[in-house]
Amino acid sequence: RTSDGGDNWGNANCGLPAGIRMISLAAGPEGRVYAGTQNSYMYRTTNFGAIWYQTTGWESKTVACIDVDEFANVYAGTYGVSGAYVSTNAGAVFVQRKVGMTDFNISAIRAVSNRLCFAGTSSGILYRSTNQGEQWSTVRAGNGIRAKTIAGKEGSKLYVGFDGLGVVVSADEGVTYSDMNTGLTDLHVMALTLAAD
Repeated sequence: RTSDGGDNWGNANCGLPAGIRMISLAAGPEGRVYAGTQNSYMYRTTNFGAIWYQTTGWESKTVACIDVDEFANVYAGTYGVSGAYVSTNAGAVFVQRKVGMTDFNISAIRAVSNRLCFAGTSSGILYRSTNQGEQWSTVRAGNGIRAKTIAGKEGSKLYVGFDGLGVVVSADEGVTYSDMNTGLTDLHVMALTLAAD
C-alpha cells in the first residue's frame, strides 16, 4: 500500500495467510478495502490494509471481481456455480444473488448506482440488474469471449472490455451496445476506468 500518491510502497499483509493468491481488489469508504482470492476466502480491512480479516461464507470460492457503490454496498462475482453476491452492510454479511443468470462464472462486476449494476461472464454474457442484484436480465448474449472489465457511473456511458473483442459502449444504461474499437491495436482489454470529474 501507499500513502503518498504512489511514490513509496510497503507491504500490507497482516492477517493474510502465506501463499494466498489475491485476484481481485476494491476500495470503499472510510478505509475499507476488499480482497478476493482464488479457491479460498474474501478478506476485508477497515483501516486501509493495516489489518485484514477473513469474511465468512466464502470457503473454497474464487472471488474474481469486486465493486463498491457510493453507499458502501459491496458486489462480488465468483467462478463456479455461485454467481454474484451482494452485501448491504459494508461487507459484514453477503447474500447470494444469481436469479436470472445462466452462466455463473462472473468475471467482471460494476455497481453504477445503488440500484443499477452489471455483471459480465467468462462466456461474454452481460447481465443487468435494477434492484441490487435481486434479479438479473441478459442484455448482451455471450460469444465465448470473456468480459474482463466494466466501467461506468450514473449518468454516463457504460463501457465493457473483452479479452479479444475490444470495447463495447452503451448510452442507455446498459440496454443496448455498440462496438468502440477505432484506434485500438490490441483487442485484449484487461482494465477500464473513467477519468475523475
